[in-house]
Amino acid sequence: MTKKIEVIIKAIRDNRLFYVFFFLLFLINMAWLAAFWPGLLSVDSIYHWKQASTLVFDGITPYIYTVIIIVLRRIFDSPASVAIFQVITSSLIISYFLNTFVKNNNLKRASVYLLFSIYIIIPVFAIYNITLWKDALFAQGILLLSLLWVMASISKKSPIRDNRRLILMALLVTFVSLIRLNGIIYLGIVPLTYLFLEKKGRVLVFTGLLLSFYVLFSVLTPRVLRVDNQRAGFFSEANKIQMLSSVIKHEGYISDYDKGIISKIMPIEEFRRRYHCSAIDYLYIDNSPFNEKVFYDATYSKEFNQTFQRIFLNNIGSSLLDRACLLQYSMGLGEQKYQYYYQLVIPQNDFGIRSGGLPLFRQYASRYLDWTTHQPQVYLFWFNLVYVLIFVIYSFKALFRRNYIFLIFAFYVLVNIPALLVFGVARDFRYYFMVIYSIPFAPIIYALGDKFPWEFPKRYGRANSVARSDKS
Repeated sequence: MTKKIEVIIKAIRDNRLFYVFFFLLFLINMAWLAAFWPGLLSVDSIYHWKQASTLVFDGITPYIYTVIIIVLRRIFDSPASVAIFQVITSSLIISYFLNTFVKNNNLKRASVYLLFSIYIIIPVFAIYNITLWKDALFAQGILLLSLLWVMASISKKSPIRDNRRLILMALLVTFVSLIRLNGIIYLGIVPLTYLFLEKKGRVLVFTGLLLSFYVLFSVLTPRVLRVDNQRAGFFSEANKIQMLSSVIKHEGYISDYDKGIISKIMPIEEFRRRYHCSAIDYLYIDNSPFNEKVFYDATYSKEFNQTFQRIFLNNIGSSLLDRACLLQYSMGLGEQKYQYYYQLVIPQNDFGIRSGGLPLFRQYASRYLDWTTHQPQVYLFWFNLVYVLIFVIYSFKALFRRNYIFLIFAFYVLVNIPALLVFGVARDFRYYFMVIYSIPFAPIIYALGDKFPWEFPKRYGRANSVARSDKS
């Protein structure tokens, strides 16, 4: 018994940095939750909560996140259960990897402490952890996938080499691919990057299992849950509707026949009056005549897609202008009044969920949040372009130094920008949360990539990653 206690004490001492980081993050996040109890909810959050209450899934929002809410509500029937879960998972991921990188690679602790403080000083981390948004778990999943790859490339212990870990890895990638629309890109990215670490046959096994899980959870499971995808028809075409609206707004060429197809959704003049590139929401809010039900008809959906192709090809400039304008707002360069950073007021709902919290905590937290949205500090706290540029600068340096470990880490994160440029329909800061969420690890991964030079293998097999000090 004494020996077991000694082993436990030694383990705690060896990993004391993990416990320090974890409890600091947990307590600070819980202080934010105490300020905004029982958590923060937007209209999207209420929609998830409604489906979790009625067990009627309509396919507009990913059912995976709704299922998580259902499970957590069985433990504690409050939005706080979801908020606490997201706080715990975030604290675990950040603390575990910071502790592991420091303990195993002799990184300067002062630098790591400084980078860790970013998770405390910048409020977006705590605010998103206590908000019922799938984007928080999506960002956590991306960071976890990228750091697992980094650890595998350094330690030469691939998580897909062991059968049990291979299954867990496939489940993690499936989760990331399903919790957000743009997550589907990781079905290809993760197996591709593991080709540089593992034998081709093992990666094929992993890919086969991954695709099997994806079919199971994206096709078969929704049928069991009776997910009604009828209403999802409009949302699946949202980016096309947004681009067509741009063409209408900028007086592009549209034939009378195509105008007739589009006007079944909403009068052409309403498209022109309501369109704003920062979000598709402006087309259908405020007593809009927008008719999403036309997309319930498969024949109309087919006609609409044919119409979109014709208009897009005839007006490529106006269509791409919409994407460029959306990217501008997403990076924080648009008008301040159109930016959407966070949601502090819980929308009216039929579930009795109301804003609460400790008044004093809420007062100071609200003041701090408001202060971060004013110039010039907004460029530090809520300016995606700054975080993207940090990654780009490190990536250029890494390219010249052949720091491939950092380049693939950055690829895992930044690949979402072109994906959102294609699929995106709103400028919400949360859609790019994975970028700022990964920022504190960027200098650490860059330093590790410099310390462990890694070269692409000449043929499929394991890549070489050896510390510089061991190469002489």
